[in-house]
Amino acid sequence: MYDLGLSCGGLTSRNFDVNLDDPEVVAASRAGDDGTPAAHFPYRISSTEPEVFLVHARTENCDCRFHLNLDWTSGDRKGSLRIGDGKDPFRVIGTQRLRWFQLDMDKRQWVKQPVVNTVP
Repeated sequence: MYDLGLSCGGLTSRNFDVNLDDPEVVAASRAGDDGTPAAHFPYRISSTEPEVFLVHARTENCDCRFHLNLDWTSGDRKGSLRIGDGKDPFRVIGTQRLRWFQLDMDKRQWVKQPVVNTVP
């Protein structure tokens, strides 16, 4: 995900947390950092009132590849939309699997750093 911290045309965004380490992965709605309240379902949008859903997927332990499935209804019609990174799945790598390096300006080299757990 690329987050520039900018809004786009006044669109409201709804935030969802996904813990990929849970045995049963479910998106949980939460309030946004900007004070936007959590979404309550059933949730309604329209062509004149679109919204952006921000999904915050996290993991400590896996190299996860996944798609999001968005179930929807419109009148008598219903379906499921599969969302990914184009045709590919999204990918999230756990903090336990990453190697961290910091540039040491005095030595003019990259120095391996200990892994810091950034997941609450």
